[in-house]
Amino acid sequence: MSRDNNSALPSHLLHSNQWSQAWDWAIAQMPCPAFRCDSHGVVVSYNAAAQRLWGGRPNSHTGRWSGFVALWLPDESPVDAALSPPALAAVGKEVPPTELLAEAVDGQSRRLVFHARPLFDGAGCLAGSLCALTDISERRRLEDQAKATDKDRSLFLSMLGHELRNPLVPIMSAATAMRVLSVDASIARMAHVVERQAKQLSRFIDDLLQAARLDGPEAMPIATRDSDVGEVLDRAVDFAFTSITARAQFLRVETADRSIRLHCDPDRIAQALGNVLLNASHYSAEGADIAMRAFVERGLLEVSILDNGIGIEPNRLGEVFEPFKSFAESPDRTKPGAGLGLTIAKNIAEAHGGCVDVRSRGPGSGATVTFALPIAKAI
Repeated sequence: MSRDNNSALPSHLLHSNQWSQAWDWAIAQMPCPAFRCDSHGVVVSYNAAAQRLWGGRPNSHTGRWSGFVALWLPDESPVDAALSPPALAAVGKEVPPTELLAEAVDGQSRRLVFHARPLFDGAGCLAGSLCALTDISERRRLEDQAKATDKDRSLFLSMLGHELRNPLVPIMSAATAMRVLSVDASIARMAHVVERQAKQLSRFIDDLLQAARLDGPEAMPIATRDSDVGEVLDRAVDFAFTSITARAQFLRVETADRSIRLHCDPDRIAQALGNVLLNASHYSAEGADIAMRAFVERGLLEVSILDNGIGIEPNRLGEVFEPFKSFAESPDRTKPGAGLGLTIAKNIAEAHGGCVDVRSRGPGSGATVTFALPIAKAI
């Protein structure tokens, strides 16, 4: 077999009788582990990086074709040295980058990617193979660790969802009984809020039982139906009612027409708005004013939630949607949850084809969160 243009040395070296020394010099200059095998599989040249990876000098018998004691595929099935990437390249085959497990001379196991190419002598005849190695052991270890962590997270969420769901049935039953039997209108209304929120919580727990829902809008399940602006805003207010009332804050809800029809998942939209209202409440002082303004134009529902709380540094506005972020403690020094509210709100908005934006002039100037959602039905 003769050489091709992609596997040969420069022409001024091809016609010299020192082609092997030229390749040895080139291998020594490579920053990655690299070595050269002759046509019999003997490792005849290598650099210091390869020797470190092997854990010593290659054995002429056990280290044929690779310098390693043994090779395995990722599924841990053994690889015959004669079928390894350097051996295949030495007979002129084009070998794609190949991931293998390798046992080094010092007994260490590593995950490597073999990059093997045919090697030609000065006359253009096959003379072995050239191989470079990429050590991906640490990357694979981190990937395996991430998979294990994800599995543990799913198990935790499943257990948490089960434990949270158990008390919900008696809570909903008691709230329904209070609403139906009470002669006091205010108690009946509070019972209705408890009943509705318990049902919504049950649905959110179902999500926990399915999987973690923080991986993007495509992972956020929605169930769309016809609704109206008033229903969505009322549900959002219910979501944050306890916190706002406990802190003696005043929430002003402004909308031109509560009856405008929407096609969305009202529970999810209310959850997104409610999460932002909770943030506004937590990060504002007791007795503070909070506003929620909604209007519809050309099929787009825009809802802005404004507070005059602690604000956000402008250079950190891009971080607010990252999960588990906590920018500051609230005025009463209690931390407002796990830092998932805005992450969930963003996923819900994007699952509806919309977006959400946060603006603040800086610490002490409050914040404005605006949703733009293409969910309004044409009139």
